[in-house]
Amino acid sequence: MRSGLLRHRFIIQKQETVYDRFGAPKNEEWVDYAKVWGSFEAMRGNEYWETGERQSRAVYRIKIRYRDDLTTLMRIVYKSQIFNITALLPDNTLTELTVMCLLRSTEQEGTE
Repeated sequence: MRSGLLRHRFIIQKQETVYDRFGAPKNEEWVDYAKVWGSFEAMRGNEYWETGERQSRAVYRIKIRYRDDLTTLMRIVYKSQIFNITALLPDNTLTELTVMCLLRSTEQEGTE
């Protein structure tokens, strides 16, 4: 993988349980897990109305150097966008990892 193509900085996050002072689980929180360089491109997208809100969904392909510690329970943050990981696709030589992601947004009716 050519390093010049890896020009975007991504933050990989995972959910961790937060405990109260008595040791009881309080809630789940997203925490930074790793920072990686990669490239990304939009594959497809669509918009639709659901319960009075405009929904949009876009599928992105993010390419990073291969690593074996990622799961589909994690997410990727780039600037202010949050990408939910849907699939992890390593290449045959285990040098590159293609991460398929879903970017969703919701906009209420009349807020344009």
